Amino acid sequence: MCCPEADDRLVRHPGVGKISFTGGIPTARKILDAARHTLKPVVLELGGKSANLVFPDADLEATVAMSIQSCFTMAGQGCVLATRMLVHRDVYDEVVSATATAISALRVGDPFAPETTLGPVMNKTANEDSA
Repeated sequence: MCCPEADDRLVRHPGVGKISFTGGIPTARKILDAARHTLKPVVLELGGKSANLVFPDADLEATVAMSIQSCFTMAGQGCVLATRMLVHRDVYDEVVSATATAISALRVGDPFAPETTLGPVMNKTANEDSA
């Protein structure tokens, strides 16, 4: 937390009805400690990154295409690549179906082969280093 006193007051303030936080565990612990005094709802997203928020008024075709491109660019290994979607329930089934169709069209393989759209994430050296 950048300003612990201000953040603590914000979390405890009676005009704040709910706390939503995305970030690290040490800050989340401070938020939970402050929120316990008022028993207000707290939502913590620890370690999450780059979510696409998809609402019913979105251009779903464009949203799915952008999400697939972002997720699989550099095999999703960029820190700002949108690698997940939080989808409104009204369009959830449609987005899941369109996403599954788009993903099934991807071709995993040799990154030098023209038909490949997604190269390997691991290689023999990386696999040995993780053992």
